[in-house]
Amino acid sequence: MMNTQIDNGAPKKVRWLWLTGGVIFAGALWFIPFLVLPPGPQPFILGLAQVVACGLILGVGRQGIDVLMLRLLIATLGVSLGLVLTELSDGQTLCRGAQDCLQYGVLLVGFGGAVLAILMAFVAVPTTIVWRRGFGGLGPELGWPIPKAAWQWVGLSLGVVVGFYVVIFLMGIPWPA
Repeated sequence: MMNTQIDNGAPKKVRWLWLTGGVIFAGALWFIPFLVLPPGPQPFILGLAQVVACGLILGVGRQGIDVLMLRLLIATLGVSLGLVLTELSDGQTLCRGAQDCLQYGVLLVGFGGAVLAILMAFVAVPTTIVWRRGFGGLGPELGWPIPKAAWQWVGLSLGVVVGFYVVIFLMGIPWPA
């Protein structure tokens, strides 16, 4: 018989459904206003309510800080999807080529999603601490590889620097001379 229990006795499937369902619900909270409100700027109070509601939804659950941050980032894709669908419904073209699409995607998903995830983290992290009754449950859950040797740190650093310059090159951002 397969063991489906984890340390607190809750089945793994229930936890997986809980965490996934929360991400889908939070993403929908970001996406739905694009469907029901006319195109244009949203009221500030609606954005603030979305940040708080999504932070509370994603903060509830047994999760480490790494899983929480991944859930926050994935939930912000609802905003990106809403903006894209709004522009398409208005008959506008999203981009005029591959480089333009890449720039739009990096700015919208990368930068915008990261900023939104950080804002939601101000609500989600305290919610998780209260839900778990302390800081002990915020330890990382996923098996992130941690460099141990000097050559591993050098390789990681070079990979980050090269990745940074590749994104700049692909986006066509001029570099100051």
